[in-house]
Amino acid sequence: MGSSELDRLKSEEEAAFHRKQEAYKRYQEAKNRTDAAYKEQQAAWDQVTIARNEMNQAYDERQYARRDNDSVWSEYKRIRDNNNSQISYLKAQADSLYNNMSNAFGRASDAYNYGNKSDAKIYSNEGKDYQAQLKSVNAQISRLGQEVKDARAHAEAYGSKTDSSGFNSAKNKFENAKSAHKLIEAKFKSAKDERERLHSEFETLNEEYKQKHRRYMAAKASNREQKEAKIKKVESALVPATGFFDGHAAKIKERHDGSGKTDVFFGGFNREGDGLFHGHIVIDSDDNVVYYRDQFQEHDDYLIDDRKEHPDHTKI
Repeated sequence: MGSSELDRLKSEEEAAFHRKQEAYKRYQEAKNRTDAAYKEQQAAWDQVTIARNEMNQAYDERQYARRDNDSVWSEYKRIRDNNNSQISYLKAQADSLYNNMSNAFGRASDAYNYGNKSDAKIYSNEGKDYQAQLKSVNAQISRLGQEVKDARAHAEAYGSKTDSSGFNSAKNKFENAKSAHKLIEAKFKSAKDERERLHSEFETLNEEYKQKHRRYMAAKASNREQKEAKIKKVESALVPATGFFDGHAAKIKERHDGSGKTDVFFGGFNREGDGLFHGHIVIDSDDNVVYYRDQFQEHDDYLIDDRKEHPDHTKI
């Protein structure tokens, strides 16, 4: 394989590496946008919670005005306050579990991206454990919330009519907060989908880079083996004293520039071996082959060239 082919494979590998790095950058930017959207969503949900509490308070105030059925609303209040206290505690626990789960899955993803599959498995299992705990806590929250709803339904069935303007105003505020949260939630979902798409794109380009890297390294090894084989062939076939190379006429010319090098021209159209389309070998004073270009090859398509190590060397 010529150096031009090796250079081509190296160029493809570098281009694939660049594409892979750019894809990873885009993925990280999308991940940051997703994290920011999640925080925005949580802030909107806090507003929903505040509006809900205000609505609940207005609702309670309306219900307390129904003097003819205090016992019904007292029982409802007891259940609501008791359950809400437990729900607040469970929600704080759920938030902590969700953050732990997200962090664990995030570490698993990062570890996997950097090729550390064993750590990725550990973090993934940790995330799944937090996920199971979160599911259990959310089930408790739902059950407690349903108990509050049932108690409210019971109180409403036996409560007296009263002024509902304050409650209606609070309810409108709550509905508006829910609508705003829904829009931000959609924004977060879109950012999350984009993050997952870019992660998949990165994985694809990363695999492409790995393939091109393996191809380049294999070609590089093959090229090295070919060079070593050529050197052995030159060493065994060159007979300077008789002017032959590999059984064919060769023009052997010692340099008189103090370098101690010898030029061997072979395979050309001239009788002595030089001429059009000739090959060229340079041997140093220690009989080492320092340059080799075969017949019909371009000057830049050499197999061996010591000029890379000796930039001041005159053009061969």
